Amino acid sequence: MKPGSSTCTICLLPLSFLLFESAQRGKAPIESCHKDPRMHAPSNVGFAHRECNIAQGPKSLNQFYDWITGIVQRARPTKAN
Repeated sequence: MKPGSSTCTICLLPLSFLLFESAQRGKAPIESCHKDPRMHAPSNVGFAHRECNIAQGPKSLNQFYDWITGIVQRARPTKAN
C-alpha cells in the first residue's frame, strides 16, 4: 500500500487520501465511518468511500454484508433446466 492510502472499511477497496482534495462543502469522497454505527469507540472508526458509508447506513458491517449478499443472490438469474 502506498503512503497516503488505506483501504475502505466497508468495501475493502483501495482508498487514496488524495480524494480529500476534491471535497466540496463537507462532501468529501472519503468519510470517517463506524464498523457498527451504534458503538462509539476508537477501534470502531475507520475511513470509507462516501457511497459505501451511505449504503451501510445504520447497519453493522456484518448486517450490511448479509443484506447485500441477499440482494446479489436474488439478482442472479436462475438457470433454466
